[in-house]
Amino acid sequence: MVFEEIYEQYWQKIFRLCMGYVNDSEMAKDLAQETFIIVWRQLPKFRNESSIGTWIFRIASNTCLKQIEKEKRFAKADLPIHLEEKKQESIEPQIQLLY
Repeated sequence: MVFEEIYEQYWQKIFRLCMGYVNDSEMAKDLAQETFIIVWRQLPKFRNESSIGTWIFRIASNTCLKQIEKEKRFAKADLPIHLEEKKQESIEPQIQLLY
């Protein structure tokens, strides 16, 4: 099977799988694209021990899980709702102290 046929046959399925993991259309497109880059690179090494669909779904799942893990490591902090605006104090005295 050539890569173009694989891409045509599995793109929508892989995109939906990625959407299930991240629930963000743009990120799902990126993850699906990354999945197919890996498939393209690894296709010569595919050993036919499972169906190609199973292999691609495993690559997509691993790609999504890696992305989720990466986001957990760099957790996004929510800003507090009620922040008081403070006037910027001059840092000139501190700079003079350094000299």
